[in-house]
Amino acid sequence: MKREIKNILTSEMRLNINLKIFSPKDQEFVFMGYDSHPSHSNTVYFDYECALKKGENSHKIPMPISPDSLNLVISANSDFMLESISTSKLPLEKLDIAPENIEYLDFSEKFSKMAGYCNSGTYKNKDGSIVFYYMDSIDDAPQTPARVDHNSPVGETYLSKQYLPKYSTTIRHFIQTHERAHWFTGIGYNNEPGAETEVDLIAADILLAQGYPKRELLHAATRVLPSTQNMSQQRALALSEFIEKH
Repeated sequence: MKREIKNILTSEMRLNINLKIFSPKDQEFVFMGYDSHPSHSNTVYFDYECALKKGENSHKIPMPISPDSLNLVISANSDFMLESISTSKLPLEKLDIAPENIEYLDFSEKFSKMAGYCNSGTYKNKDGSIVFYYMDSIDDAPQTPARVDHNSPVGETYLSKQYLPKYSTTIRHFIQTHERAHWFTGIGYNNEPGAETEVDLIAADILLAQGYPKRELLHAATRVLPSTQNMSQQRALALSEFIEKH
């Protein structure tokens, strides 16, 4: 197996990582990026597979959020040549959602970057309108990574330290946005059929509009969440089809 590790100064900016890779044959690659800070353990930003063709390939990795410095790991079963790495600005699309949800997304992104190494406890924004309870395990729902209190005036969200550190920052943000969609829309309040799929699609639509990589969201839909959260095959298929068509 061939493996290359490159450090990239990302300066907590929105950006694209632009790669040129020469492959002597058609083959599968794995791209993984993690926070290089020694105390920021369990902080993977993306980790997905992608098939590249024989010859020179251009590959772009969008990063709506990034650390100060990123370690990029590229691996494949056979030889390859990493010809160049550059960065470019990732455009910001204006989201057509309520201002309080814009603030929530900012808060969620910041928390997703630290959930791998921060302590359990209560995390709030300045005015207390957003509240995350980060718990070793959610007392009344130990098999889930997150739960929202539908009856809370601010949508208090319970997050599990048992699960979140295992996930990439993208998947953490997806899960947290999913819970916000439950509370803000009221979908799922009565456990109605199809509610989980409906809020999955709302969350995915928001993250795709924010510029999150489709491949990482597909990885979440097809492998990570079904294997760890017993996501039904029908729900996983609906989510993956939505992401593919976006």
